[in-house]
Amino acid sequence: RRFKRLDLEYECASDEFTTYRTLSEPISGIVEERPEYTNVTNGYGLMGSRYFNFIQGVKLGDDSQLELVTGQYTNDLLFCIDGVVGGTLGCD
Repeated sequence: RRFKRLDLEYECASDEFTTYRTLSEPISGIVEERPEYTNVTNGYGLMGSRYFNFIQGVKLGDDSQLELVTGQYTNDLLFCIDGVVGGTLGCD
């Protein structure tokens, strides 16, 4: 197996936004009342932020490639490193 690239997608959110999402989840249990959440002084609403990003084609560094080939969790997946000749690391 040869590792080509990694596509990475992530989302970040402020603590306020995370609290709001947690309180907005479906209710499970007997209690049906939801606590109202606002972080606006003298008003009602939410001031927060979140950010999405998607990065394509991330390549692994040398240490990460070595870990992929020899690591205890991925060793048996038979990855190899392009450009290395011979031994157990190379892609012969």
